[in-house]
Amino acid sequence: MMILTGLAIVTLAVLVVGAIGLARGNRQIGNLRDADCLPDLPRVSIVIAARNEERKLAHALASVLRLDYPELEIIAVNDRSTDGTGAILDEVAQRESRLRPVQVSALPPGWLGKCHALHTGAAVARGEWLLFTDADVVFAPDALRRAVSVAVTGKLDHLAVMPVITEAGPVLTMFVGAFTLFFGIYARPWRARAPRRRA
Repeated sequence: MMILTGLAIVTLAVLVVGAIGLARGNRQIGNLRDADCLPDLPRVSIVIAARNEERKLAHALASVLRLDYPELEIIAVNDRSTDGTGAILDEVAQRESRLRPVQVSALPPGWLGKCHALHTGAAVARGEWLLFTDADVVFAPDALRRAVSVAVTGKLDHLAVMPVITEAGPVLTMFVGAFTLFFGIYARPWRARAPRRRA
């Protein structure tokens, strides 16, 4: 019993110290809502990987098409879907010239599906910047303008953005909270910009 109690105390101490470090570190990470938008921005190609996303695809695509961004190309890769995903992409592409659907019918040996879908989309992209996203992500109209402005102003080569999780039930909310906590404690993403840091 003493061993279990000791183990529980050590685990709690590690989590508390990690959570304090995470809270301090997260203050160093910016929020897109606070970013100013630049007037002149480079062309962006959005590459969307979609596999069996017929339930959420139309809503997500509508948000991408509403993005307030001047030079935008949208490539949606239907990754071997067995539902109505391909039909939705084709229907929207008939109305929207900015959307280019790409069909993937087979997965080459050695590839993971999503990685291959994103690679396939990137291969036909013409933008100076690539935005990789999923077919169930809904964007605020100014999100891309703000994100690219942050990247250009900061002279970044890569920018990762954490989404706000919506429509999550209690189990998914707990999972995302736990994942965020443990990922932050382990990876310390606020240290990634420091060249001499292991992060």
